Amino acid sequence: MAEQYRLDESLGKEGRGEFFRAAFAGGRAIVQITRESPGDLWWRAAQLDHPNIQRVLDTGMANGVFYAVYECPDDCLTSALAAGLGQREALAVVAAVGRALAYLHARGFAHGAVNADHIVAVGDTIKLESGTLRDASPPEQAEDLLGLDQLAAFLRVPQEGMRRASRRPWIIAASAVVTVAAIVALTRNPAPPSAPRPVPHVMPAAPVPAVATPNWRVIAYTYIRYHDAETRARYINEKHPGLHAEVFSPNGPNRGPFLVALGGRVTREEAERIEKTAKADGLPRDTFARNY
Repeated sequence: MAEQYRLDESLGKEGRGEFFRAAFAGGRAIVQITRESPGDLWWRAAQLDHPNIQRVLDTGMANGVFYAVYECPDDCLTSALAAGLGQREALAVVAAVGRALAYLHARGFAHGAVNADHIVAVGDTIKLESGTLRDASPPEQAEDLLGLDQLAAFLRVPQEGMRRASRRPWIIAASAVVTVAAIVALTRNPAPPSAPRPVPHVMPAAPVPAVATPNWRVIAYTYIRYHDAETRARYINEKHPGLHAEVFSPNGPNRGPFLVALGGRVTREEAERIEKTAKADGLPRDTFARNY
């Protein structure tokens, strides 16, 4: 495990690996560790940017295990239900989960565990936990929608002792609250595409030979801090000067995450060759090539 994270308490095993409460210089976090390579799944999860999805703060490999670091929640729906949840709060939960699922599904992810144990609050914001995310096709995403249906059906039933005015972090502004039926409908039935416009017939131009565009990069490490990525790149260049490691930020200068890329911007064929060379030289097994 990376030295900057201190594992304090095991939260148990689920899906890919084991979860821990942890502390680091930036505060508290949830850390997931596994010996099974996640490929680029965790890196892509770290690129997600939605207010109702738990943020992935860092990913990497240390001491033979892969790890992902998530922002630490302040509360979970399970404990909120035990204390009492009002109807307005219940609608807010379903609205947030519906928005998060629509965002995830549009990007090829499925959540896989839409239930009270995996719905949390970070400050005043309701979020889906990210530790269960996986790649999924639309048919596989149907399980998430079933979970949303079950959650909506459960939360619509008034619970004895629920408080009408709660200060728990599940409350959102009234303008943001939508009905359960609307959320389910929006998630399942996006607006139909507009009718196609007629396209005038155009004579095809002479074929142009395809040219490989050098937009591929080989990613070996991901860091939340630029300094850590720069240090790793410098170390790689000292040990393996032929790999030409550099720091790359897909979100623009001075915006994390910061990736340690090998070989610069290259074609796909060159990227695949660099990836094989890097793994043969002992770099992480989850080193991957990606088109940017």
